Amino acid sequence: MKKFVFEKNRTGEKKRPGIFFLFSGDTIVYINKSCDVYSSVKNHKDKNYDSWNYIACPSEDQDALVEDLILEHTPVHNGPLRTNVKWVSKTRAKNKYGFSKTDFNRHVKNGNFSNIRYFGDVYVLTSEFDSIRLMPEI
Repeated sequence: MKKFVFEKNRTGEKKRPGIFFLFSGDTIVYINKSCDVYSSVKNHKDKNYDSWNYIACPSEDQDALVEDLILEHTPVHNGPLRTNVKWVSKTRAKNKYGFSKTDFNRHVKNGNFSNIRYFGDVYVLTSEFDSIRLMPEI
């Protein structure tokens, strides 16, 4: 995973798109994306954080990156991924594509997915899932 250099928190700046991180001590407790990180951070006082930072990121690049970061750091205040741009969960595979959870589990167990993440559900890369899902049956 790519390592990021955080930008300094700046006051007086106008809207800044990016991905923000809320910390409790050295632990990341929440990650999210925003078209304006400064106003978004203010709206998350319920997350019990003592500091925050962000990486500047254009809005069009945020979905896949925020998914990667949530699955890598598994912050306590994030729930299951909602957008599933880069990753597909076992639940989404069933609900959206009709791919049974049994089949999904079988492919995970047989090692048919090389990139697997666990965060309240099982996630695999969309590209790997599509190669299995779209494979003609023999």
